[in-house]
Amino acid sequence: MFLAISMNKIVVIPALAEYQWIFKTLDSLRSAQDYSQVKTVVVINNPRDCSKSIFDNNLMTWEKIKQDYPEVQLIDKFTESQAIPANKHSVGLIRRIGFSQGLKNQQSPTICFCMDADTLVDTNYFQEVERKYDQSNLAGITVDSWHQLPDDPELREAMVKYELYLRYYYRAVQITGTPYAFWSVGSSLTFISNPYIKVGGFPAKKAGEDFYLLQKLKLHGNIEHIYTTRTYPAARVSSRVPFGTGPALAKYLEGKINLNQLPDPHLFEEIKKWFDYLQNWSESGFQGRLKFTSLNLKNFLQQWPVEKIIESCRSNSTTTQSFMNRYFLWFNGLRIRQFINYSDGYVDLNTGIKYFWNITGKDAETWLDFIRRNFNRSVN
Repeated sequence: MFLAISMNKIVVIPALAEYQWIFKTLDSLRSAQDYSQVKTVVVINNPRDCSKSIFDNNLMTWEKIKQDYPEVQLIDKFTESQAIPANKHSVGLIRRIGFSQGLKNQQSPTICFCMDADTLVDTNYFQEVERKYDQSNLAGITVDSWHQLPDDPELREAMVKYELYLRYYYRAVQITGTPYAFWSVGSSLTFISNPYIKVGGFPAKKAGEDFYLLQKLKLHGNIEHIYTTRTYPAARVSSRVPFGTGPALAKYLEGKINLNQLPDPHLFEEIKKWFDYLQNWSESGFQGRLKFTSLNLKNFLQQWPVEKIIESCRSNSTTTQSFMNRYFLWFNGLRIRQFINYSDGYVDLNTGIKYFWNITGKDAETWLDFIRRNFNRSVN
């Protein structure tokens, strides 16, 4: 077991020019039950050559937190002597610094909460996450995320469609049978300190650091998604990271991406068919030669020495389960995304959503409301 009753808890928030947003986040955390038992760390940061406006925003944020939120541990990664060079600066590195310093002198294991500076939480946020860890032997938990829907009609439409994409993609990966289907929204992520330290902490990536960390944490225990509490990230346009919610909203509003289409669900069925074939082949004692289940998948896989990869999994396994586990390590969540991008097949939003959920009507916001409230049900 990773944990004991009444674990220590720490929440880490990266903050880069977040004066407009972060105090609502801190107030929301303060309002949550058991907040007094939580160590809150805010890493105020900017690249070394940032603009004066960003630095001034960070300085105002630092001073206000110091004055009005004395329980918060502040980490300076924004002043001249502490800022990170622009070529090394990344949100992944900032999160890693926050947890590295925040976990010092903390009893192990500790529940670690990732948070963004524009995100609100339910009042039972800390209690529900701890309760789930107390019931199960888990390496991590992701919390369901309901993005805040803004009043601006164009931004609201973009946010609705992007969250529909996120929920659709998560559900589509689940049907493949992979153990690497994760809800990878940064502010939804929690984990136990022991496996986190074992995998070397957050990767120093400019975006997607949550996705890559989840892949590594899975090696040390299960990851579960819970619906009994929620986080509420803001819907805001941003270009500070190369991909994610902010850039996706910006690109949609600029007409550079199409959120009115979704990856073809049959591509995920294609992956499922391949995984099922490999499992059945293993259960048969690997009778007969390896057969690919589709030409598209064969062409994708032959970018690598696929026969040698499968033979390595086979020769180092004594059971079908261990064989599949080894293969899933290679054909993980990242490989699934690569296959979807390689295949380049799409369906319209209406077709994709109704493939997994029995929804009537044509209004995307109505679909999102239904899916949010029924997301924990099995796929059709």
